Amino acid sequence: MYSRHGAVVALGCALGLAQVSHGELFIRPMPCPSTIPPEACFGTTASQQVDWATHSGGLALTPTVEYVQNLLQVTLEVEHSVIPLYLSTYYSIIDQTSFEAVTMRGVVMEEMLHMVSAANAINAIGGAPFLDHPDFIPKYPLVLPELNMSADIVWFTQSSMSHYQVLESTPPGGYETSISAAYLHIVNVLTALCKEHNESSVFTGNHSLQVNATISSGQGANAIYTLADLRAALLGVADQGGGCPIPGLVWPLNSSIEAGPLGGAGGNFSHSARYEEILLGREYLPHDKEGFPTGPNHTIDWTNVRRFAPNPSISDFLPAQCVSGGSWVVRNESFFVRSVWDQHAHRLAVSNETSWEDCAKKCEAWTIDFNRPLEPCAMWTWRNASAVTLDGGHVPAHSCLLAQGGGPVTGKTEGFMSGCQFGTVCNQSLPVNDNFTVTPPKTDPSLLAQCAVLHQRGVDFASNYTAMLVNLHDVFNGNPQGIYATVGIMYTLKTLAVNLMETADPRIEANTMGVGPPWEYIPAASKYEARGRAARPGSRPRKV
Repeated sequence: MYSRHGAVVALGCALGLAQVSHGELFIRPMPCPSTIPPEACFGTTASQQVDWATHSGGLALTPTVEYVQNLLQVTLEVEHSVIPLYLSTYYSIIDQTSFEAVTMRGVVMEEMLHMVSAANAINAIGGAPFLDHPDFIPKYPLVLPELNMSADIVWFTQSSMSHYQVLESTPPGGYETSISAAYLHIVNVLTALCKEHNESSVFTGNHSLQVNATISSGQGANAIYTLADLRAALLGVADQGGGCPIPGLVWPLNSSIEAGPLGGAGGNFSHSARYEEILLGREYLPHDKEGFPTGPNHTIDWTNVRRFAPNPSISDFLPAQCVSGGSWVVRNESFFVRSVWDQHAHRLAVSNETSWEDCAKKCEAWTIDFNRPLEPCAMWTWRNASAVTLDGGHVPAHSCLLAQGGGPVTGKTEGFMSGCQFGTVCNQSLPVNDNFTVTPPKTDPSLLAQCAVLHQRGVDFASNYTAMLVNLHDVFNGNPQGIYATVGIMYTLKTLAVNLMETADPRIEANTMGVGPPWEYIPAASKYEARGRAARPGSRPRKV
């Protein structure tokens, strides 16, 4: 082992440097228990300054192990959170034999292996991996302020691939916010614990709970019995996400395209590099520099895709949202785009429309025509038959104002009608305000009937997804041989998702958008309550 900036680390990448790569996403620090010193808590100033090579001890065994178990649970949830993103985009590619589809499938399978490694690590130190609980599935879009972006369930576009490449790279907030930093912290703390209390006192897990999994490329996630096993697994996962350090260059600003020890046949490059191959339309070869692939060229088909309203939800086709034009929220006496209007000197994309329905249609067409699901027309506001001066700006009668982002202003503004579309943040978090008068959607019975069928199909997809997580939960909690049955459930999910995407969304202009798969928790498909809200018999019930 080597020391860098006071951190004792293992040889992660095949290059033999004493660092791990920057990895994907970030982890917000958890509260630091008073029962352990601050340097043992991830994300604290003390943890970033401690020299683990010379750490003098003082780590209480039980509370420190419990803290690391909880931190590993967070990494398990983060590893899972990108899978619905990647799978939805992968399913949207019509030619599943294309370079882009094959690449995305490979990354998803490796993310599944990362989940196995995180779960094995939890079990190795006496914890219990928890996948089957209501909050394990995140709410999409994932709002990532540290990255100045959101992560959305969308179809295959250059923008979506650019976002995924960022997710697999260094967060702008720095290496210390990344999941790889969390893995390194876990390794360092457990190394110190083993030194102070003996490895047998730390690695107390039941060996029969360990899972060995292999995918078609030959890559695998191995059982974890010892500190050396855990170090190899977690630092290998970190390398595979973002790439390895480069000798002689400032790290982590510079990383290679290599995936480290986990990059077996078909996976020699990091996830970040492989998404970059899609964006550049060219494969990397060994020893290529990041950003400059020299391998075979590929023509990426950005148009032969299945499109759907972004960030689908099982609530999309309930009667209140079954509105012609795909409007998620429609309210009168409101001015959702007001903050955006103010920011742009009272100038927004504007036209004169005879009705709010026509304004909503304009917003819908923006997203469809420009093929930009990550930059959709998020909100529209329509003025009634009288002109008005507002905040020093003139709004003519029948004005239709469109905006991509910002947030809805929830104060009452008479004479306006506003709406949110396409699964924006507006749909996720619009506050309730008694000053609003909710306008009943103008929905004919035939549209309601179509929406009822699609709602049930969305529930069916989400139920199968929940069942897959239940199966994985059971795999990690005493049924390791069931790992490959999960593959069958994944094929069922793919069939259900593709069938939804190929079904026209009846709310939206004919033959322009399909229906997206809702990745949500369905209590009826879960065993959470039946297990007493615990991962398995004898484990601690989950705190809610």
